[in-house]
Amino acid sequence: MGEQFADEASSVAKNILRTFVDMDHGIEWCEDEIIRTNLAALNIRKRIAEQLESILKNDSGERLLPYLSAREYQSGEYLIREGDPADSIYFIESGEVTVQIERSGSQPLRLETMHGGRMVGEMAFYLGGDRTASVIADQKSVVYCLSIEELNKLEIDNPEIANIFHHISVVLLSERLNNLTRTVHALERL
Repeated sequence: MGEQFADEASSVAKNILRTFVDMDHGIEWCEDEIIRTNLAALNIRKRIAEQLESILKNDSGERLLPYLSAREYQSGEYLIREGDPADSIYFIESGEVTVQIERSGSQPLRLETMHGGRMVGEMAFYLGGDRTASVIADQKSVVYCLSIEELNKLEIDNPEIANIFHHISVVLLSERLNNLTRTVHALERL
């Protein structure tokens, strides 16, 4: 039966039939196509300050910017390497990054792909210790970084802005946990 399917599949135009290494990548492709189809005309791209302000529901995001350093990553570059010390937290302004666990002798295990408006590296940053996963740019990405040294300085010099940062982190972590919970519920129904 597998050979018959392969024969039939080869006769179907390449843009109609798609295959993926696993179900996760197939579902992600479907989600991206839905988003691309429905949102392409909107050309949504917010500056990091606008993203932070939409989380805070006020204009405080601009006041946090002096403490963040902008970095640009090209496709294939690491933001974070699994096992490294957690010395920074990252806010994605634009582009796309993938969080993955790198396993010796086998393909990396993709955990999540993220776009602008998301935060990455926060768990090990807050808990201390080493990174538990790697983060790689899938395409050219602009990312804003806050180092632990800058956060410590911020908490001493400007506790109000530090509080804003922690508020943003809590909101973004809560959104991520909410998404994870929905995913687990969906998988339970399979």
